[in-house]
Amino acid sequence: MSLGELSMNIFQPRPDVSPHLLRRYLTLCHYIGLISIPNYYSEPWKTRYHGYYSKCVFMYFNMYLVCIALSVFINAIHDFGEFCTRFFEFLCLFIVQLELIYFRANLSKFYELLTLMERMARDHGHHPVVGRTQKLQKFFLYSSLFSMYYVIIGE
Repeated sequence: MSLGELSMNIFQPRPDVSPHLLRRYLTLCHYIGLISIPNYYSEPWKTRYHGYYSKCVFMYFNMYLVCIALSVFINAIHDFGEFCTRFFEFLCLFIVQLELIYFRANLSKFYELLTLMERMARDHGHHPVVGRTQKLQKFFLYSSLFSMYYVIIGE
């Protein structure tokens, strides 16, 4: 097995296992451009162009973060309520930015952990504790996505 096939096997779900919910979430992040999964596409030019797309999304996110930082210190300095609101928004986006940087740096380790989780769920999926944990995991993931969506809409 060549190195390219090995990395393709790491980042693609195995056919005999249904994809874990986190793998679907990461695939969604890949399509949005927050991360770029290496060797996701079979054609190398698609992988290269998706890397460019992901870097552009990352650059625009950084530009948005800089604009909010400038807004905090230029426009909102006269009103304390607006300053607190803008500073909290800047702080949340800065934390998300740091998480994305850390996540991009450790993407292969995360996928190895995800593969281990899928294997454990397949081998021990018949236990009622695992079933309840998976339901709880789905609830927390969907509720966090739902709340993030409405926070963005409300902003």
